[in-house]
Amino acid sequence: MTAHGGHNARVWIAASFILTLFAGLFARLYQIQAMEDRSLVSMARAQHFIRVRRVERRGTVLDCRGRVLATSVQVPSIFAAPAEIDDKEEVARRLAALLSLDPAVILARLEDPLPRVCIKRKLTPEQQERLRTEPAVSYLAHALRISHGALYALPKEIIDPAAAAAALAPLLERDKEDLEADLLGYRNFTWIKRKVSEQERRRVVEAHLEGIGVMPEYERVYPQGSLACQVIGFTGVDEQGLEGIEQAFDDVLAGTPGYVELQRDAAGRHISLPNAPSRPPQKGADMELTLDSVIQGQAEAALREAADLWAPRCGAFAIVLDPRNGDVLAAAGTPSYDPNRYSDYKPDDLKNRARARFIVDWMEPGSIQKVFVFAAALNERVITEQTPIGCENGSWFMPGRPKPLRDVHPYGTLSAAQVIVKSSNIGATKIGQKLGPEALYRYMRAFGFGQLTGFELPGENPGMLRPPSQWTKLSLASICFGQEICVNGLQMALAYGAIANDGVLMRPRLIRRIQRPDGAWAERPPRPVRRVIPASVAQRVRRVLCGVVEEGTGKAARLAGYTVGAKTGSAQKAVNGVYASGATVCSFVAMAPVENPRLVVMVTVDEPTKTAGGRHFGGTVAAPVAAKILQQALPYLGVAPDKPQALQRLGYAEGRERGSL
Repeated sequence: MTAHGGHNARVWIAASFILTLFAGLFARLYQIQAMEDRSLVSMARAQHFIRVRRVERRGTVLDCRGRVLATSVQVPSIFAAPAEIDDKEEVARRLAALLSLDPAVILARLEDPLPRVCIKRKLTPEQQERLRTEPAVSYLAHALRISHGALYALPKEIIDPAAAAAALAPLLERDKEDLEADLLGYRNFTWIKRKVSEQERRRVVEAHLEGIGVMPEYERVYPQGSLACQVIGFTGVDEQGLEGIEQAFDDVLAGTPGYVELQRDAAGRHISLPNAPSRPPQKGADMELTLDSVIQGQAEAALREAADLWAPRCGAFAIVLDPRNGDVLAAAGTPSYDPNRYSDYKPDDLKNRARARFIVDWMEPGSIQKVFVFAAALNERVITEQTPIGCENGSWFMPGRPKPLRDVHPYGTLSAAQVIVKSSNIGATKIGQKLGPEALYRYMRAFGFGQLTGFELPGENPGMLRPPSQWTKLSLASICFGQEICVNGLQMALAYGAIANDGVLMRPRLIRRIQRPDGAWAERPPRPVRRVIPASVAQRVRRVLCGVVEEGTGKAARLAGYTVGAKTGSAQKAVNGVYASGATVCSFVAMAPVENPRLVVMVTVDEPTKTAGGRHFGGTVAAPVAAKILQQALPYLGVAPDKPQALQRLGYAEGRERGSL
């Protein structure tokens, strides 16, 4: 090779190298300009801007007379924008002193702000599975997590929040800008201490710490403490509903959050620009319940007194209904809790106290079941009130039954009405035999057993009522006196409500009305379910139930001024498949006044452990509780006393011969 040729080769090599270098630079510039523009813009905005979430007041929960049961008050919370803090250790140290916190915990938050943020709550299992198969979710799988029915995002793992929000918003049924605010704003945001006192807020503001701000939030308060706690429930720190009405109607009560974008000025302060992106929040809807705080308080006080007297191992509950419209005026359980301090309770203890026993727990009803057998037989005309029923002197060997069927007291022949008044198991079984399995099952279903009531609280247990095809030869007898059938308390109260309401079963109503966004109230009217028996038959049944109180097992529920119709029930609990002595569910269901009932009250005391001077029967344990509630609630509602005139019309005049019903 000549010297000239060698020189040309070196020139070409150098030129090729330079061209390659420039080509790489141009390619990188194109990538930055055309492909990474949005992500770099997002990163730049995250360094100089912060999107602050703005929340509005959660809806207020009122009782039927406008008394506040749950409301929200504004409180300050302390937050930080970590990217704007140069000396994080010093700021953490000073904040710890001002807010009585651990400086190490604050420093950890400043160095790793909000590793994840919830972007969708209350996902059903089906929704979770569908989301997992969506291409957008699969593409962002490294930055998304599904846990406990919610979808969480890891903002630091998302390069392009705007593109991610555009892809996810339609899948999550969320506003794109609001979702982008969650993904972008929380990159430079972390809570330091939420819902602080005014003194703490003032100390932080006066300290003028860089990157530290104060944001107004709302805190849920329950002005009446533990009143109706199993119905109302409570919310978490973010005011998300966790129990009761707060959980069931979270979407209605919760406000729609907004946001405002703040810019950091030269002095490091957050300032709001005139045309900065923002979205105003919307307040949640107010809600008026059918509960009456006064009657609720009366029920709770009577129930607490009974719990102190009898010490039930598994708690107790009381329900008060208006049978004319299905309104739940009171629903109480013991033990209870204060929703203002729910975090003070241990998890298992809180779960037990917050459980709405009147719909969640099921039980074999015992003798309170007999009235429906009697009502069905009357309506089918297989008996009248005077039909003689042989009660075998209290002990009856039924074919196929290894032990005799017994009554608490030995009776010879009773009228069908007296079978209910005296609560004879043998008599109720013989009435049921006249009715037959198919008809008995049909009426039990018609009265609402073995199915959900439609109550608005979550967790209702439908109970158990097997079809006759699954019965044994002994099932009919067992169901007639309240075994082999399981009910929840509300089902039973509503079934008695049908008898009180002249034979029409009502759907329970807890929510009376909800306020619409325009401020108007949307009424939720009462809803009849079906007619179960004619009005004339219901009136005859109520007359017999009056006899239970005046002459039978419910004498402890007699009231001075009002007629009361009721039925007692004492059900043994099955333990390992065997009915255990000493484990008794004591129940009492009452209605008053008998001719035109305004209230139905059901009381159940589950496994009383103290004798309190009396045996564990519905008439001794639960009846006095129901009587106390009725004695207070009826005058409060303005119901005029009906004794002695109504008692005479019902055939229970003073001096009449006992047992002639």
